[in-house]
Amino acid sequence: MKQGDVIFRQGDATLGLFVVISGCVHLERVAPNGDRIVIHRASDGASFAEASIFLKRITATQL
Repeated sequence: MKQGDVIFRQGDATLGLFVVISGCVHLERVAPNGDRIVIHRASDGASFAEASIFLKRITATQL
């Protein structure tokens, strides 16, 4: 992936657990006023969207 690519958007169903092999991923929420707020940073070896492996369907807003 390239810098700025989107893996999933707020409200999308996640496809499963993600692991960062190399680089950094910022998980963001969009505030009511439209501002983007970084809620988590994952770097080399870190995982994110783990909740999706425990639930039948989870959206990005439920993380």
